[in-house]
Amino acid sequence: MIYAVDFDGTLCANLYPKIGKPRAGVIEYIREAKEQGGTIILWTCRVGALLDQAVQWCRENEVPIDYVNVNDPAIVERFG
Repeated sequence: MIYAVDFDGTLCANLYPKIGKPRAGVIEYIREAKEQGGTIILWTCRVGALLDQAVQWCRENEVPIDYVNVNDPAIVERFG
């Protein structure tokens, strides 16, 4: 399974451009999905420094991310 997860309003409360409080239930769901072999894509409209902050926040909050704003290259190769 592939999970494309939005950042603002999904992984954390929506306070864009600031970063809101973690949404623990969603984060736990993503962790479990990863443990079960899922691929996790952080899919967000953030760019530049704001995107860097979101990625760092995910690391600090132990949100497992495989890709950021791109699909799994193996899937792209398989389906074009």
